[in-house]
Amino acid sequence: LDRLPGLAERWQLGPGDHVLGGPVEEVEAVLDAWNVARERDPVTGDVAHPPLLFLVDAAGVIQFVTLSGRETVVELAKMM
Repeated sequence: LDRLPGLAERWQLGPGDHVLGGPVEEVEAVLDAWNVARERDPVTGDVAHPPLLFLVDAAGVIQFVTLSGRETVVELAKMM
């Protein structure tokens, strides 16, 4: 959890954006529910996964999953 603020800054996330963090079991459960493939480094514990971006509506329903850049994400968000 200590590294999440640095990641959010590097990814240029704004105040309304969120990153997933918490106890390993809870994070793993969310990743399973969202069908995110990943691999945990046995030495560092870091999780490697595709750079997926989930656009979730106000009801918590996933509307879009993308690997696309900022422009595409903005267009998808306008469709929600």
